[in-house]
Amino acid sequence: MALSLVTEAQVNGHVGLSTYVGVGNEADIRFDEYLDYFAAETNTKVVMIYVEGVKDGRRFLAALWRISVEKPVVIYKSGRTSAGRVSAKSHTGALAGDYAVSAGLLRQAGSILAPLR
Repeated sequence: MALSLVTEAQVNGHVGLSTYVGVGNEADIRFDEYLDYFAAETNTKVVMIYVEGVKDGRRFLAALWRISVEKPVVIYKSGRTSAGRVSAKSHTGALAGDYAVSAGLLRQAGSILAPLR
């Protein structure tokens, strides 16, 4: 998903991205660790994340809360539809969970949810 955004940005001449990280299934480094890094990274003005699922929801939400007071965090959350949930599970093994619950928690933690079309 993120690679598609990078490619589209390059094609349209609006790159504006300083870093791309593929978190995958968080086998080594978790989302919250990346968020803490980008919170301190001075060239990063906005953090954009594509999330299928997270390993440690409490740490992820705490990191979102910390960084979102400093920088906007825009999240594209998968799993809104049953097909999206199946895709997330087959792609990274993530359980996408209930989209409405996830969206509410992400907003409460200060993130901005990307609109779904």
